[in-house]
Amino acid sequence: MTVTRVDFAFDADARVLQAARSTLRHVARGARLFIYCDDPDRTAQMDQALWVVEDIAFVPHERLINEQNETVPVFLVDQAAWPLVANRVNQTDWLLNLDDQCPPEPTLFTRVLEVVTRDDADRQQARQRWRQYQAMGLDVHAHQLSEQAGR
Repeated sequence: MTVTRVDFAFDADARVLQAARSTLRHVARGARLFIYCDDPDRTAQMDQALWVVEDIAFVPHERLINEQNETVPVFLVDQAAWPLVANRVNQTDWLLNLDDQCPPEPTLFTRVLEVVTRDDADRQQARQRWRQYQAMGLDVHAHQLSEQAGR
């Protein structure tokens, strides 16, 4: 069995905007993503960001709320909808975690993406998630976002 890889992208200017840019890149490569966040305000920000991530592009997405919705490449998922995830995930799906806590079952996914800003509180929460992922035996990696990465 393959160990889930977790990639932390550090020093983002804005967590949601960088997450939307990363989502656009991964969907363009043919990936399907689940975006986990139990904060309704942050989820709403991400929903909006996916519509306007670039002037000429948007990311087709839906909130996962029932057993339907099979055609979009991106699903926004909260704790209440998490039970619907296990029946949908395949070996090539990725999870982007926008929550301040670790997602419920990161090992369901091949890859987990984490975006971290320069904000001290955000970095502290990321360190906590890093330790939790390591304790789960996941393959954790750090990446620095460059000035050009966000453009």
